[in-house]
Amino acid sequence: MLRQKKAFSTPFVVTIVVVLIVFTTIAIPNILAHRFEWASVPLAVRVHVSDQRSGAPVVGATVQVSSSFEDVSGPDGRCQAIALFQQTGTH
Repeated sequence: MLRQKKAFSTPFVVTIVVVLIVFTTIAIPNILAHRFEWASVPLAVRVHVSDQRSGAPVVGATVQVSSSFEDVSGPDGRCQAIALFQQTGTH
């Protein structure tokens, strides 16, 4: 007497196919090299430093951005720090 092979059920096959498609759409872009890469992209951060209780501007506060650039707030409590960030992507 010959044994028949048990076929996989349709929901099982559909589940496996969906998992493979999701894995492929997530994994392939992360495995491939970036299509562009810039060494530095400036980003200006404008900050208004004020006292939490009174709301008065804090003069002379040191604002640090990305651990690479510092600026000190002026008489109105405002300062602008420009930091450079590496930018990569796929488009």
